[in-house]
Amino acid sequence: IPGVAGIDYPIFRQVPWTRFECEQQPHPGYYADPETDCQAFHICQHGGRKDSFLCPNGTLFNQERLVCAWWNTVDCSRAQSFYSINEAVAKAMEETDR
Repeated sequence: IPGVAGIDYPIFRQVPWTRFECEQQPHPGYYADPETDCQAFHICQHGGRKDSFLCPNGTLFNQERLVCAWWNTVDCSRAQSFYSINEAVAKAMEETDR
């Protein structure tokens, strides 16, 4: 992995507590957590349930593509601008539930 662990990219061992709340999101879906420099992401479900995960060391959650990707290909500062992608995810979840 290019770069220096802990400097160029975070290396959490477990998902840390952050202020991210699913109740504050307009749709269920997948959300990068900028407080963790996007190493953590949350899956928000109907009713506000939150399941939290870490991308492997050296990778960050790419909010635009909804996958973990190499740290040097992800601009975490733009993650929140792609949260609206979850509107389509929510619609797909609803169709699957039918």
